[in-house]
Amino acid sequence: MIRAAILTCMVVAAQPRAETALELQLQPLKATVKRGESAVVRVMVRNPPVAKRVWYLQPGFWPLPHTIPLEGNLALRVEVRDSSGRLLPATTAVLILSRVRTEPSMFQPLLPGQFFGEDIALDSDQWGFDMVPGTYTVSATVASEAQSWFDGWLRKHHKNEAGFERDDLFVGPIGSPPITIQVIE
Repeated sequence: MIRAAILTCMVVAAQPRAETALELQLQPLKATVKRGESAVVRVMVRNPPVAKRVWYLQPGFWPLPHTIPLEGNLALRVEVRDSSGRLLPATTAVLILSRVRTEPSMFQPLLPGQFFGEDIALDSDQWGFDMVPGTYTVSATVASEAQSWFDGWLRKHHKNEAGFERDDLFVGPIGSPPITIQVIE
């Protein structure tokens, strides 16, 4: 639990590094949904076509604060605010997920012009936002502890056979521009 708190603070309080060229983008699959219909947002990490770096990261997101992302997992924090600017509470559930030991082969290159992502339902058990009719602003932040993981991995293996360097691992955090979703009756 302490590790999750540290990563949570890192996601919220840390400043992006100057060379972080990755972008986090959100896109509602539908800008207006009816009450009872899932508000689904596509979350995408993108390496812009003009970028000069190849970043290595683990595809997939671990929702904060409901899981404990470790090692190189990408921690995703989503915030939903109502039209008054009040932050909606997310689920208080703790998701228990089975995981395997992180290995360098789990990190995938994200070349300039490439992106990866997934669709998340804001009202799912994983997120638990209760969205009654109204207008909502949604934003997100992504970060990881990949470089810390790599330091430990390198101490155990004594030489780098990973195929990438420590500084090639994405840490972040990066934040998305906000999007708007409207829920109607």
